[in-house]
Amino acid sequence: MVDHGAPYVERAANLKIDLKYDFAVAISLHGRVVTLGQLIAHSVPLSTLGNIVSVLETLLDQSLFVSISDIRDRWDVEVLEKPDQPIIGDIEQLRKTLGRLFEVRHILVHEIPQKKPHTVEEVNDFLSSATLFVQAFDQMLNTRLHGDYPLNQREMNRDAADRNAASTEELKTLCEKIAQAYGSNTIHDVQKAWKLFQEAEAKRQSDVYLGGSIQPMIYSAAAESLTRARIEELQRWIEEGQFD
Repeated sequence: MVDHGAPYVERAANLKIDLKYDFAVAISLHGRVVTLGQLIAHSVPLSTLGNIVSVLETLLDQSLFVSISDIRDRWDVEVLEKPDQPIIGDIEQLRKTLGRLFEVRHILVHEIPQKKPHTVEEVNDFLSSATLFVQAFDQMLNTRLHGDYPLNQREMNRDAADRNAASTEELKTLCEKIAQAYGSNTIHDVQKAWKLFQEAEAKRQSDVYLGGSIQPMIYSAAAESLTRARIEELQRWIEEGQFD
């Protein structure tokens, strides 16, 4: 969530955590070996249900259980054409069972009891509730971050192609800006050579899937990634004052 950007990264500032920041961490963040989201995820308390709820509600700016209470499984509803009903039937019972699960977990891990702190019958409830919670939260968060994302391969291929086309247009606009600022078409000549590299590299990355329905998506994703990297490179060049 934090690595996705706004508004989650801004809300992360409200989390009550004490980041252990040293030179090694600074190098890892600078080199993008570790992301800000990963650093925060390893710094927030998650040992109780209350901890998890507090962290997620801070990032969501909404009640966690309210946010997942009416979530549907898009695959079940849109593809399998199953009844349109919430993933979680009884949100209050689920919350109660999860609370009990973390209570049992604490006893087993920290107290080493002589007797089981739970019944055999509770185990199925623990597993079922945990599964439903993860399923509903995952569906809710993916929809918030990515909207009505594609569900089948044809839609994914089309979406990847559209994203690649959008990044290509953005790069074209940036290059035109550079050309106008310099009064020269040199950048366009350079881009012709770069385009040959981009296409060859995207083909190299996707050829392992050649013949498969996923190959067009892999090609478009690789091409977009290279284009985004090129855009960042040129933008840094501009920001460093190579021209006014």
